[in-house]
Amino acid sequence: MPMQGLGRVKKALNVDIYNQLNDGVKGIYFNGLKNVIKLTPVDTGRARNNWFLTTQMPSSSTSMVSGGASFKELSKIPKRVLNKDVYFTNNLPYIGVLEYGGYSQPGTKKTKNGFSIQAPMGWVRESLADMANEVRKL
Repeated sequence: MPMQGLGRVKKALNVDIYNQLNDGVKGIYFNGLKNVIKLTPVDTGRARNNWFLTTQMPSSSTSMVSGGASFKELSKIPKRVLNKDVYFTNNLPYIGVLEYGGYSQPGTKKTKNGFSIQAPMGWVRESLADMANEVRKL
């Protein structure tokens, strides 16, 4: 005779596992995206302040403000992140140059060989790779 309620027990265990994984991934998103903001090279602070978090579609916004408003964007991480698209975008025209190099005005104090001295190998790709490694550990 099968145990009564076994199906409910299995379902509860699956929900617990889902919640644990969701919370783990959400923490990885939060810490990894915070790292992206923190490591964004700073001149005026505008690049650091132009990270936007959205879930429906990538943001097309930009901000003229310098400062730490991007950190407030992290509060927009949804409660449930599993099976959701989460976008973290920076739409400034020079963000790609900061990440990949190619700065065309040599001889500035903030660049060397076309790369930002603050992040000569980029920082977004490295942060995303670290996040992916953390997710694999879950």
